[in-house]
Amino acid sequence: MRAWQSLFPLVFLCAAPSVNADPIQNDELWRIDHGIVRDAASGLIYSHPGNIYTQGSTVVYDEARDIINQVALGHPEAAKRPLDFLIDTASIHKRGWVHRRIHGHDQTLIQDGWIPNVIRGKQVIEPLADIGPNAYLALAALHVYQVTHEERYLKFAVQTGERIAALQNDSDSNDPNYGAVRMGPLGDPTLPNDQHGGINAKNPARYHTYNTENTIDSRRLFVALAWQLQSQNHNLATDFQKRIRLIDQWLPKIFDPHAHFFYEGSLETSGSSDELFTFGMLVDVGKTPDDLKNPSMLLHVPAWHGKKMAPFLIPAHPLDATHLAAAALGVAAYDQLLGKGEFAALLEETERDYRVNAVLNDGTVLSLYDTLPACERERMISYRQTGARRDQKIRIAEKRHDLGTIEWTGWVNHTPLAGIVYEKTQHPEVARTYMEWYVRNLNNTRAILRAQNSRAPNIFHLHLVNH
Repeated sequence: MRAWQSLFPLVFLCAAPSVNADPIQNDELWRIDHGIVRDAASGLIYSHPGNIYTQGSTVVYDEARDIINQVALGHPEAAKRPLDFLIDTASIHKRGWVHRRIHGHDQTLIQDGWIPNVIRGKQVIEPLADIGPNAYLALAALHVYQVTHEERYLKFAVQTGERIAALQNDSDSNDPNYGAVRMGPLGDPTLPNDQHGGINAKNPARYHTYNTENTIDSRRLFVALAWQLQSQNHNLATDFQKRIRLIDQWLPKIFDPHAHFFYEGSLETSGSSDELFTFGMLVDVGKTPDDLKNPSMLLHVPAWHGKKMAPFLIPAHPLDATHLAAAALGVAAYDQLLGKGEFAALLEETERDYRVNAVLNDGTVLSLYDTLPACERERMISYRQTGARRDQKIRIAEKRHDLGTIEWTGWVNHTPLAGIVYEKTQHPEVARTYMEWYVRNLNNTRAILRAQNSRAPNIFHLHLVNH
């Protein structure tokens, strides 16, 4: 295997697994896994074709995966079409800002060219621009460049990488988040809610959030760019290599050795004063979420005053962040960075604390992985979607009894595959583990489609058999 192939997560993932008694063709696999419907004008996929409230919308993460798969399936023209649309359509591009210190002076610089997280054709649906989707779109562009050798795709990938690199915390090694990459740029200064979680200024800004998953996505892009540019732009390749090392200095700070999982990430204040944020996912330890008198957790984030201190950790251990880190690092680097045996402990903990059984209406029992461990799921707040487009939510006095994880359709079909391709030459035992998950999840997808007779399974209809 050539070096660049092992760096890209999904290039050679589409061969039918030999352990599956019912081999499935690549195109059929993609249709079943994602219920693909494409926009005739742009070539963009519809991420939720079965949802009447979000029909026609495209999650950029999903589009990036589809572009990569089209390359792997030998369809470069099909891969180019939506990518060209995203690169060339100015109406979906977003402007961001970044603070930089230049020649001893603090300046706020404009960053143009961000792609928002969710679009519908030429319209923006979710105006947040996070680094993760942009990193994966740049990875997709590198895949296209590798087979077409068209410079515009390399240029787009490099420009995106540089835009993300400008958000890395790299100026003061005493900073608790030194080495991490900010989750997104600053928002429009005339729009107070812009680039804040939930489009609400009461929530942390993306610029002051260091999300584990998104930082790992950036690391994956930096690795690919460092390899690609080593003979074309040595200085830039060296810079990306340096940034990879900085990320690897930060990762152990947000790893929980007791849980064998990463925290969701860390937060910082926007100025020199402490700040208080609501964490709308969980209630406090010892409280129950079905009692509306128990408020969401409050996060008291201390300001940093130049002295060494630990990062302020977001108190949740999401499934996808850690497994995406494991797949990106590989087992040897993962254990070297976090401690001997940590990869094996991760797999064991996943089976013990994240695996759940769900039952379909026809009685079929599926084994899935939920987004948080059992102890945190017990404190998860339940919401009901409201509004004309179901884009608003209100808290309800219930414990979470549905599976209710958006990670299932994304993570279980993506991360195991990333693990397979990354490890199959160096660590075949890890590849086998991820392959087993992949086959099981593929079969689960088929079961859902059969039970619901739909190309777009709605996993929120699954009910847990046991927590």
